Amino acid sequence: MKRLAIFCVNYNSYSELNNYITSLDEAAALCAEVSTDVFVVDNTEKDYKDVSYNVANIRVNVIGNHQNIGYFGGIRKGMQQADMSQYDFYVISNVDVLVEKDFFQKFAVAEYEDNIGIVAPQIYSRKENKHRNPGRMERYSRRSIKIMQFLYSHPMLYAFYYNYVYKFRKPSKQQLVPRREIYLAHGSFIILTKSFYNRCGIVNYPVFLYGEEIYLAELCRNHELKTIYDPSLKVIDIDHVSTGKIKYKRWCKFNHDALTYILDNVLKD
Repeated sequence: MKRLAIFCVNYNSYSELNNYITSLDEAAALCAEVSTDVFVVDNTEKDYKDVSYNVANIRVNVIGNHQNIGYFGGIRKGMQQADMSQYDFYVISNVDVLVEKDFFQKFAVAEYEDNIGIVAPQIYSRKENKHRNPGRMERYSRRSIKIMQFLYSHPMLYAFYYNYVYKFRKPSKQQLVPRREIYLAHGSFIILTKSFYNRCGIVNYPVFLYGEEIYLAELCRNHELKTIYDPSLKVIDIDHVSTGKIKYKRWCKFNHDALTYILDNVLKD
């Protein structure tokens, strides 16, 4: 029996949250070999709902935070409420995702070596009609992060770069690749292993939004752990339900602040 804790953060996305919980419960109904606890941290500040779920195959714990402490701020709060030592794996996820019906069946039989810290599932974006993982194969250089940091500090310059450079880059081929080691996992649904928890503890990323994927990738690297892409585990990404509402200049500031923290506190070389 594998013991799994899922930590997700809701911000004014109750419909998507309900669909997500339903997909987890339906997938769990097909597999008795995985015991699943879901911890929902509700960051919704106004007009929040007192939610409960009548599920049969998973256990759902709702933590009514009701203040917006950001994505990983909410994840940290959820992990602080859980007895982390009793689980074998830990999922960090958005609520605008769905798991495929065979997710837990495939997860039950998957095996991962002790030196693996993160498992990146297959994530398919309906909106963009492409796969989100592998998130990135090669590590970012310090120079490349500084360039991104500079662009985010000048919103008009970043807008020019995005609209006239980034958009016209030759797209990578969107085909499935086999299971392999990668650098970075897409942040909408990330599986952490027991080895990650034993070496790194609960996530402690004091940044409101963005940069989470680089933070986790570098945390693994600093603790001699690997990130692996496993396409047998399938997730559907509905895309940016909460973050898509952020105004452009604020979005740039969040990204700039995240990269500044990573440069100053996370990158070791």
